[in-house]
Amino acid sequence: MKLLTFIVLILIAPILAGFFGAMLDQGTYTISPEFFRANRFDNIPFSWTVNERLMAGIAGWNQSWKFGVVLGVALSAIGTIHNGHMKMFYYTLWSFFLALGVTAVVSLIGMVVTLNTVFEIPVNMSVDIEQPAKYMAVIMINNYARSGGIIGVLLGVGYQILQTKKDGLEDEDEDES
Repeated sequence: MKLLTFIVLILIAPILAGFFGAMLDQGTYTISPEFFRANRFDNIPFSWTVNERLMAGIAGWNQSWKFGVVLGVALSAIGTIHNGHMKMFYYTLWSFFLALGVTAVVSLIGMVVTLNTVFEIPVNMSVDIEQPAKYMAVIMINNYARSGGIIGVLLGVGYQILQTKKDGLEDEDEDES
């Protein structure tokens, strides 16, 4: 049953991460549509006739669901340490939300920091950008999001280990009663 739980969790993680990426890119599109026109829209395999706001969401999904696979495999593998498939599902799913929550918080911190930072704009930018500071801010926000994702996965691992130890202590208390 744990194998089926493992597979289900691996299927859930990319959906959650893709949704998160779509929402993040809605925010960053608001800051710099030029960033998306220069970097992200070329990776979408259909016509430019689609609304740019929708395309930003699709671009965010495309950028993030792959991280969800990594998130799912890593945290679901750790999740196998729990006794029983229900605890595995519950604790692993919470670790997904913890990882995505940390990513969201770090992304918001990145947004606040970068929008209040004066950037030195590279002279050799390969594209003609009208608002280079906002363009650079989106690059930095994406870097914060990636860092937040890594920190979130590590905290998700820690959360699951703590829950396993907590469950072990509760089992010992039940044995003594």
